[in-house]
Amino acid sequence: MGSKVREIGVFPRDESIRLHIKHPINRGFENWPEATPWPYDQFTYRRLIDGDITSPEVDAPQPIEE
Repeated sequence: MGSKVREIGVFPRDESIRLHIKHPINRGFENWPEATPWPYDQFTYRRLIDGDITSPEVDAPQPIEE
């Protein structure tokens, strides 16, 4: 059995990101303007590194080990 992936609250960088990017589990930014919980996985890590999203819970994104 796999371990549960931690979720973090994320915010889109801007309106364009909010409207066009969704996590592959089909979760957009439905809590806007509040943080939306996304799993802290490779997809979320890449969006943090690219600057498409931000999270007050992650100061310096760390690579995800799978």
